[in-house]
Amino acid sequence: GGAGGAAERGSGGGGTGRRSWYRVPLDGDVSLHHAIDVGFLHGRATPTALVLADPRQTWPGRSDRRQPPPDTRWNPSTCEVGALVLSPLPRTGALLWRRQGLPSNSTALLPLPLPLGGALVVSDNALVWLDQVHSHGVALNGEARCEATPLVDGPPSLTLSLRGAAAALLPAAAAGAAPRVALSLHSGELFILCLASARGRLVAIEPLKVATSSPARCLAPLGPPPAGCGAGTTLFVGSSVADSLLLLLSLPEAAAASE
Repeated sequence: GGAGGAAERGSGGGGTGRRSWYRVPLDGDVSLHHAIDVGFLHGRATPTALVLADPRQTWPGRSDRRQPPPDTRWNPSTCEVGALVLSPLPRTGALLWRRQGLPSNSTALLPLPLPLGGALVVSDNALVWLDQVHSHGVALNGEARCEATPLVDGPPSLTLSLRGAAAALLPAAAAGAAPRVALSLHSGELFILCLASARGRLVAIEPLKVATSSPARCLAPLGPPPAGCGAGTTLFVGSSVADSLLLLLSLPEAAAASE
């Protein structure tokens, strides 16, 4: 697999430029093959792609075989995140940093806006926030395991499984407000997670159950509703097993994030 980038070339006559694409192999020196999800870091002067990958590709019945001998202990943390700086001239992708030891059942990567920044990794049993230096993990049930960072217990209302869940970052309520993530469980329960931070680090995840809807295959925030439809944000819930829905979420204003 590979991550694509675009370089703009001007037309000599001063007209509009055109873009040519180039490929950055993920199975070469960067060793991020078997990619699961890709996103872009916020607040970087140079485009920086985050890649969630599982280079060793394991599953629960084979986890005890993924450690090199003689250490054959069960290893449920085979996923990793790598940050690639994409440079159009020359057309390369250099590995900026890598965080290993993430849960092997990680399914999604959500880059977060500043001032928090970094990205939220969603797995079946845990939520892990990380950036180049810091990390913070929250265990959602007793099955949570993660080597990248110690896991703290989440609030009682956040004791659940995210297997088959869908997640999406919601638009910011205001400049500097804490990021909010929509989370739809396989049962159809819809949660909003408020990510509280202090001094550029995640310190707590505050859950709010807002509805029970169709089990989502994907979530797509669509921004403010049309005039006359009230305040809030619209969220498309795409389901493969029931009717898809367009929801209007009217949420309490999130607290401003600390810098």
